[in-house]
Formats: sequence, structure tokens, C-alpha cells
Amino acid sequence: TLFLDSQMVTGDVELQKSNILLLGPTGSGKTLLAQTLARFLQVPFTIADATSLTEAGYVGEDVENIILNLLQAADYDVENAQL
Repeated sequence: TLFLDSQMVTGDVELQKSNILLLGPTGSGKTLLAQTLARFLQVPFTIADATSLTEAGYVGEDVENIILNLLQAADYDVENAQL
């Protein structure tokens, strides 16, 4: 059950894709929109800069660190992190 503008919305919503891509100029509110939506939906949220990612074994951040950050944002609740 979800309440939007004082109206109760029921039923399951099936998403065809679980990922999104937000495009826009710097300062247009992309991060704020994603953070606000995550807070509203009560799902964990993390931000990662992909420019620093490298293949394991090289100098730089591993992709696994992004997953770890998301898991930490979910208070180590794997099921919640997989939402």
C-alpha cells in the first residue's frame, strides 16, 4: 500500500527494467531527484563516480566497492539492497 497525494494506491507494479540513466547539465538536480525518490520509496541509495573504476588488480577503485557502499547504505540488509 502506498499513499500519493492522499490517495491510496494498491496492487503490484512490475518494472520492466530496474536501472535508469539520468542525463542533464551540472547542477540541474539529478542527484537530488534520485536521493529524494530513494528516500520516498525507502530504498538504499549510494553515489559512485565511475571515472575512478578500474579492473581488479589495477590502481583505482573496484566495482565491488560500489556494491559495498550500497550494502552499507542498506545497513547490511542484502534483501533491501537488492530492491
